[in-house]
Amino acid sequence: METAKVIVEIIFSLALFINALLFIPQMITIIKKKSAEGVSLLTFLGFLVIQFSVILHGIINQDYMLAIGYFLSFLTCGLVVFLLILYQKNNIQRSLKLNVVLEKILEQLPAHIYWKDKQGILLGCNTKNWKAFGVKSLSEYLGKTDYDWLPFDQANKIRQVDQEVIVTGKSKILEEIRNTIDGKNRIYLSHKAPLKKDDGSIMGILGVSFDITKIRKAEMERFEMLENIIALMPGHVYWVNREGYYLGCNDNQAKSAGLYSRKEIIGKRNKDLPWNFSVDMLPETLDKINEQVMDTVKSIAVEEPAILQDGTEAIFLSNKVPLCNKEYKVIGMVGISINITERKENEKELMLAKEQAELASKLKDEFILNMEHDIRTPLSAINMVAAQLSKNEIDLNKNKKLINIVVCSKEIMDYCYRTIEYLKIKFSSVPMIEKKFNLRDLVKRVINIEKPAYDSKKLDFNLEIKNNIPEFLVGDDFRLERILINLLNNAVKFTHNGFVKLTVQHIKELDNRNIAIQFIVEDSGIGIPEDKLNIIYEEFARMPPSSQALYKGQGLGLTVVRKLTEEMEGEIDVKSMVGKGTKFICTYPFKKSISE
Repeated sequence: METAKVIVEIIFSLALFINALLFIPQMITIIKKKSAEGVSLLTFLGFLVIQFSVILHGIINQDYMLAIGYFLSFLTCGLVVFLLILYQKNNIQRSLKLNVVLEKILEQLPAHIYWKDKQGILLGCNTKNWKAFGVKSLSEYLGKTDYDWLPFDQANKIRQVDQEVIVTGKSKILEEIRNTIDGKNRIYLSHKAPLKKDDGSIMGILGVSFDITKIRKAEMERFEMLENIIALMPGHVYWVNREGYYLGCNDNQAKSAGLYSRKEIIGKRNKDLPWNFSVDMLPETLDKINEQVMDTVKSIAVEEPAILQDGTEAIFLSNKVPLCNKEYKVIGMVGISINITERKENEKELMLAKEQAELASKLKDEFILNMEHDIRTPLSAINMVAAQLSKNEIDLNKNKKLINIVVCSKEIMDYCYRTIEYLKIKFSSVPMIEKKFNLRDLVKRVINIEKPAYDSKKLDFNLEIKNNIPEFLVGDDFRLERILINLLNNAVKFTHNGFVKLTVQHIKELDNRNIAIQFIVEDSGIGIPEDKLNIIYEEFARMPPSSQALYKGQGLGLTVVRKLTEEMEGEIDVKSMVGKGTKFICTYPFKKSISE
């Protein structure tokens, strides 16, 4: 018996010791988590009371082993209770602090926060929300519904959305219009979600609404400005969807199509527009062009026929481009059309004018040929016959008349020759031809032509050709010869006494092959007034007293000289003094001959 009693006491002591140790893991857990969450303070207080009672029982009955064992358990359990009280106090403080922080966060949010039950009764909100309705405190706001604050139609729409969220259990984002205390409509972007209990069942809705009135107003202003820009754009602007239905246009398109407003075009096809009612194939033609742009995804420029609302036919030059979305998928087409009817008519007129000009040019060429043949030939015959008769006529009176015929026919022939020459040059009947020529032979030929004129006036004629001038040049010798003839003819004509001089000199080497040659025609004649120097190259310009017929001529010589100089890419300068004489300085580019 004694042995069994000892064993029982040992087991009992170990059990008490283990009981004390069992509270230690709970202490460690609480200390690690720094939280009493999930641990019952009431249970451990019960343990503590029971252990204290057993200790008193052991002391009274002098069972000191029992008292010591439960005292150890009392200590470990007491520590657990202490920790529970400590950390529950901290949790309460943190919870209170968190509630304060959440309240401040809700107050500072720029949005309207609110929550309602299934019947739409307002359960709570932040200050920004209840102040928007003009109430003085949250208590005045709670327990009410949207029907108490908003017009029936607005409240009804809000209630329908709330019900949809509660029934479907899905969040919804939408724009809502609400009246506020200032009596104005405000636009809100609202996000509404189901408000759930801990078990997941829906008890109402939670809403967050942002006031986007200013943003929407700015967007509307930008949209209206864009609309106005499109409406007032010149030409015809329009856009259609993939099926060919119009999505919009500018004012010009609407007016031409016979619509009162550009909004009327939305949803119509080409065949539905008033300006196409009297046409059979035109709408189908336009549709095919539009479909081509969308199918090929390529821009196109095309002339399109049209019949305007007033029945007049027109032609439009249209530029059409495919309209794509962000994924580069074709969703329609944009077109800009310009009425080119007037331009087309002008082109026809220009074409007709060109044909008439070509005909006139042909007639002009025929006229020049006729003048050369039909006028000069008989005049030449009259001149020759009159000259022969004057030599054999002994009657002085008849001889004088025959000489007048010779002189007059010669003057008419000269006029005809110079006029024909002028017309050929003016209308570029003489092509530019570069060929090798002997410059000295050309100058001598020109001098021989003018020799009778200056000999008859007993003028001194001086010719100076510098030694460094090449014997052969390559260039347009015809034009050079006509220039020198006209300049020398003018010099002789306007010089009564004194001299006429022609100087030919080498100016500079332009490159290995090209050189610049200068021709100076100088006289001691009547000179040109300074205020007339700017008109001497004009057609039919004649200087007094030439205009009083003291000097014969048409006033075309210098016009021919200027025209030929420009064609030869040369330069011409003039220096003159009245009563002292005139100097013409002409410079032209030529090529040196490869072989002499």
